[in-house]
Amino acid sequence: NRKGAILTLVERKSLLTLAAPLETKQAAPTAEAMIRLLQSLPSHWRQTLTLDNGIEFRLHEQVSQAIGIQTYLAHLYAAYERGRNENTNGQIRQYLPKSTDFRNIPPEKLEEIIYELNNRPRKKLGYRTPLEVFLQNVALRV
Repeated sequence: NRKGAILTLVERKSLLTLAAPLETKQAAPTAEAMIRLLQSLPSHWRQTLTLDNGIEFRLHEQVSQAIGIQTYLAHLYAAYERGRNENTNGQIRQYLPKSTDFRNIPPEKLEEIIYELNNRPRKKLGYRTPLEVFLQNVALRV
């Protein structure tokens, strides 16, 4: 009976996490939040988006057109097709346990959590942080 949700997007190469609070898991607010988050990335980093089959993602084609990227839906009951995102959601659970009502999370708290995740060294990145990898790659393109 949890209310609210957190939309998380994880960039595949740098593992940079973007997140937005959602009052509800309805499709329109979710699509708006996805567009807002994706627009914050440089255009060359916005190529594809893999989503689960939840009803909150039914407007994925609208997101695809607005951002100019290809969207894919994972197969039903195939969380492994979105493994990085599922792993990131588990990391967020270190800060916000299952019983959390996301409507009560101040935006600043979510920003702190995402900041910590983006500044946590990762073995996959040679013990660099997602933010370091992201900024390094953005700087190479400028």
